[in-house]
Amino acid sequence: MQKVEIKEFGLMSVFKFVLILFSIPALLMGVIIFFISLTGVVQGSIGEIFIFIPAIIMLVVYAVIHGLLAVLFALVYNKFSPKVGALELKVSLNEKENISQQPEVEQS
Repeated sequence: MQKVEIKEFGLMSVFKFVLILFSIPALLMGVIIFFISLTGVVQGSIGEIFIFIPAIIMLVVYAVIHGLLAVLFALVYNKFSPKVGALELKVSLNEKENISQQPEVEQS
């Protein structure tokens, strides 16, 4: 087991990761909302289809807000980690990765 310290988060990588992470449940909820609105159309209520559009917009807004909050967290972490200390992770590498990361020694 090796200890690795996370000294700083890349802000764009945090935003992209959280955006993708929240897009998966948002996509599932969008599909469910779409089929619910289709059942209203089948039953003759045209107004039900208009529920679908604001719901999709709110799901996108929801993912973007979470992305921005994660960037805010990363900014706070980047500011205070040098003073307080960085996060420590214990990582175990398999034997193949350990060998490939060792520096090569020149033989004379």
